[in-house]
Amino acid sequence: MRAKILKQYPPNYEQIRSFFPVHQHEPIFAFGDYIYAPHAEEIPEDIIVHEHVHLRQQKQYQTPEIWWNKYIFDKEFRKHEETEAYNEQYKWVKKNLGTKASEEALFEYANNLSSNLYRLNISYNEASKAIKKYGKAGN
Repeated sequence: MRAKILKQYPPNYEQIRSFFPVHQHEPIFAFGDYIYAPHAEEIPEDIIVHEHVHLRQQKQYQTPEIWWNKYIFDKEFRKHEETEAYNEQYKWVKKNLGTKASEEALFEYANNLSSNLYRLNISYNEASKAIKKYGKAGN
């Protein structure tokens, strides 16, 4: 089932904004049953795939707030959740758009994951390897 997309900020935006430099990136957010895209006119399908992973991840917790608190305050958890989402996004591009497009997408995803947005302090190369190898070695 496809999540409804809302052109507004998620309910916990102030908490997110206090921890992450979202004003520099204009990200899209998953929260509960919705994808929040306050700045996007259209969302590419691969990004919707990424956000659906986060919605599924949140379902493992009693509330989306619990997932978000863990995401914000636990760097390793955040890295794991984002790596899984970027890996699914990467696989979707490879399957639907081909190898060349997936190579270009991986470059973008690894740049995103290694950026200051996620506050993971990892290099581009670490991010690229993690995205490509997610799930292959017991991740």
